[in-house]
Amino acid sequence: MKEITLTIDDKQCKGKEGDTVLDVCRANEIYVPTLCHRDGISNTGACRMCLVEIEGIALPQTACSMLAAEGMKIKTNTERLRDMRKINLELILAERPHFCMFCPKSGDCELQNLAYEYGISHVRFPYTFNELPADTSHPYLIIDPHHCILCGRCIRTCQEVVGNCTLGFKERGWETTV
Repeated sequence: MKEITLTIDDKQCKGKEGDTVLDVCRANEIYVPTLCHRDGISNTGACRMCLVEIEGIALPQTACSMLAAEGMKIKTNTERLRDMRKINLELILAERPHFCMFCPKSGDCELQNLAYEYGISHVRFPYTFNELPADTSHPYLIIDPHHCILCGRCIRTCQEVVGNCTLGFKERGWETTV
């Protein structure tokens, strides 16, 4: 693959043709937060945490799904991006009952870590979650919608890695579940 050069946060970075902006950032040890990204499965940009600013493009783009190109000039940590990421996190937290102190994953949770990183001590938006029952119908899998951020990683893993295509989203809006 052909090598490309980008400027990320005023640093010359190398990548390969076909890499995403996130791939190039990670290869050059530039931190970009993610929630819906997982190596080995397709990217959707669902969580919007990996937003970056690209010179010449008016709106921020998702680093996980934007292909890197020769000569791109990218910013990963501007005040605008930090504000957008914080709002995204707060909206995710307001959508389901993510009460970290009662969660068994507390201390080992990507969502909790990002909430700490962005200084979220409370959510300024009204909580919108409904009481949704856990799906315990399968002998090996329990799906608890209260801990789900609807990133789709489990669905993409089921389809692309396992090849089963048994998971999917159901309902719409506030009642969406896996």
